[in-house]
Amino acid sequence: MEPSPGTPAQPDVKPVISPASKSTDDPASAPEVQPPAAILNNLKGPEREVYERIFAAGNKGMSSQDLRYALKLTAPTLNKLTRALVQRGILKEVTEVRPRGKKVFMDFSMEPSPEITGGTWYHNGQLDTDTVAAVRRRCLDQIDRLGAATPDMVHNVVEREDPSAGYAIDHVSTMAQ
Repeated sequence: MEPSPGTPAQPDVKPVISPASKSTDDPASAPEVQPPAAILNNLKGPEREVYERIFAAGNKGMSSQDLRYALKLTAPTLNKLTRALVQRGILKEVTEVRPRGKKVFMDFSMEPSPEITGGTWYHNGQLDTDTVAAVRRRCLDQIDRLGAATPDMVHNVVEREDPSAGYAIDHVSTMAQ
């Protein structure tokens, strides 16, 4: 587009999008959640640093080893700090499904992510073979009843029969294999 006579040419500049003008639909643009002030006010020095790091890790938690390297603490010092925070009900220790038995710390009020707990198929860190067998049977029954069925068709029927189960389509696809 040519500028009209008498008007200066506009430079080719792209607008800069500031963080405040990002879309709110984007989870990455969500405001950063801060640790509760009531907890931070009661923590001093290294305990506060440990808690802030763990809180920042969110529902994925943070292992002792990662904390040790990040904060440059010795294992006995870190164990003392995390044990004190767990006893005070500020942190909780959660056992990861993969790698098996690895423990991570997270804020007591957070729910661990399905990646940590194993999701629908695990209970208390152990594969729930009874649930897996029951869902697999239900999926295979639906395939037999429907004939050739897509995972989406089987998922719809399973959801209709047991809406409280909350199985995702990929769960049903895995069971049908």
